[in-house]
Amino acid sequence: MDKQSQQKITLTIGAKALDRPHMNSWRTDLEKLARTNWHDLVVLKSVMGELDHRDSNKAIRLRETIEERIEELTIDQPFRWPTTDGEPGNNPISPFDAPEIGMLKLLGYTVGRNGLSRSGRRKILDDIYRMRLPIRVSNEYMDEWSVPNGGRRLQKIAESIAAFTRNAKRDRRQDKLLAIEHWEADLAYMKKSFYDGSRWSFEWPTT
Repeated sequence: MDKQSQQKITLTIGAKALDRPHMNSWRTDLEKLARTNWHDLVVLKSVMGELDHRDSNKAIRLRETIEERIEELTIDQPFRWPTTDGEPGNNPISPFDAPEIGMLKLLGYTVGRNGLSRSGRRKILDDIYRMRLPIRVSNEYMDEWSVPNGGRRLQKIAESIAAFTRNAKRDRRQDKLLAIEHWEADLAYMKKSFYDGSRWSFEWPTT
């Protein structure tokens, strides 16, 4: 093997080691590490990242336990349900409302004339809220979606849909009335199903 090939192998192994610092740890070691650092989000997320690569029943159960713990540490704050108010006209879209179609669209959520049926849309939204997301991108982006059945996951879904709606209301150059109708109906469905009466629920915003 020539020197260049050896360097490539060394770099590859080094990159994997940085990405998976616990790749050589036994599951029992990972569990002990998590329990010892039960209040440390950085360590818990690192352990959960390694467990994402393991598919034994015990590893899956441990990952679910750690997900619940991360939820406890990060999702105890209530949040205000987003508004879909948007001034009609050709006003520029606020950078804070830039549509983040990414995750919802990747998982099949579509609205409007060529979109899914009501039941189809809501099944996907239910799954996105309740299940472990099958798509992983950057750690920072995944952190925004947090863990299943949590307040941050619900808030992320709700704020995304509300932002789509506000942007469509501001942009009257396109016929988006049906899409707006679908988004607002789905937002109301998510509010009734997962927000009302929950520990995250308090003053409902006017729209």
